[in-house]
Amino acid sequence: MKIETLEIQNFRNIEILEIEPNSHLNLFLGPNAQGKTSVLEAIYFLSHLQSFRNAKPGDLIRHGQSTGQVTGKLVLDEQNQDWKKSHRVRIEHTDLGAIDRLARVQKIAQIDDKNAKSTTDYLVRRSLYTVSFNPSDHELIQGEPRVRRSYLNQSIASEDPTYLQELKRFNLLLGQRNEALKTAGRSGEALLESFSPMYAASAAKILFRRLVWLSRLQTVINRKLQAIAPQQPELSLWYSSRALDHEKRPIQLLPEAPPFDLLEIENRVLSRLSEQRRAEVFQQVTLVGPHRDDFGLEMGQNPLKFRGSQGEIRSSLLALKLSEIELFLDTTQVKPVILLDDFSSELDFERRQFLLRYLQELNLQTFVTTTENLDWPGKRFQVKAGTVNEQIRGPRPREVTDEQMRN
Repeated sequence: MKIETLEIQNFRNIEILEIEPNSHLNLFLGPNAQGKTSVLEAIYFLSHLQSFRNAKPGDLIRHGQSTGQVTGKLVLDEQNQDWKKSHRVRIEHTDLGAIDRLARVQKIAQIDDKNAKSTTDYLVRRSLYTVSFNPSDHELIQGEPRVRRSYLNQSIASEDPTYLQELKRFNLLLGQRNEALKTAGRSGEALLESFSPMYAASAAKILFRRLVWLSRLQTVINRKLQAIAPQQPELSLWYSSRALDHEKRPIQLLPEAPPFDLLEIENRVLSRLSEQRRAEVFQQVTLVGPHRDDFGLEMGQNPLKFRGSQGEIRSSLLALKLSEIELFLDTTQVKPVILLDDFSSELDFERRQFLLRYLQELNLQTFVTTTENLDWPGKRFQVKAGTVNEQIRGPRPREVTDEQMRN
């Protein structure tokens, strides 16, 4: 998948941008705080309907404006120009009289000029998939469990849109169960019992797909790490779940095969719900399910989160992202668009060279922001105060002699 044209209006500090990106490499150059990251954030928002900086939609609208918009026209690749799609997302304030921070905001997402019925509908039918590498990715190692759950959900949903639909169903059942816990009190155990089979079945489907994806990840991540940092110890993946943990120890993921089948997971969820019934009634919240789970990486026998150096964490994150790309390609046969933010500061020279060679070999369209004036092939865009201008690279001008000046 390639972006043929990109238009941005009133997004962050960018007023208007209209470009035709290179089908391979696009460099956005300039000092910090000029709007380079906003371009990548806009592309990511067009793909995922959310910001990779965890910003609220209203914060993405340019200051003083009521509406922001991102439009991308897509082609499958250079050899398939007949296949084209248009994606557009508009963010707008619906209550212009409200104080900015309290103003209501709505997102209107379109595919080929037809409104999506919901966020899930848009994400299920979209054609644009992005994989980002940016400074906030360190939160995948060092941040809260909700960050890793969100990454896991997003990665699986990109490969399998039906996962989004099941996640939506699970969240609905979770909300109903939590409401029953709040209103039923200690006498409402019969009502909770009626929720349990449907809830456990949906939770099991989410858990099973997560374990399958993480098992596949375990098969490729060390191959990627070996290519990036051959001296670094191997990585192992764990998944922590109150429904599945044994003696409060996380599950160690093995390559290829998940540790439990779907029916076994469903039975374990039902059993744990029964065990936690009194605690849930007392706390008035559901304690068992994928909404409370976590996963992580170990290096050798040590948690990467606590023992890894900055270099080891960066190499591990890069291996994780390259593995994500490979798993997506293997499943969908569709090429994602790659977004590399703050490229110069996040990766050293050797890792940068390795990454660019890898992406070029896969023929992936890539957008890079950097403060360095890198002399790499592709299109170059200078970003200053929210204005983006393409740099035209031509032959070096010949020196003009004094005699030519006189004539």
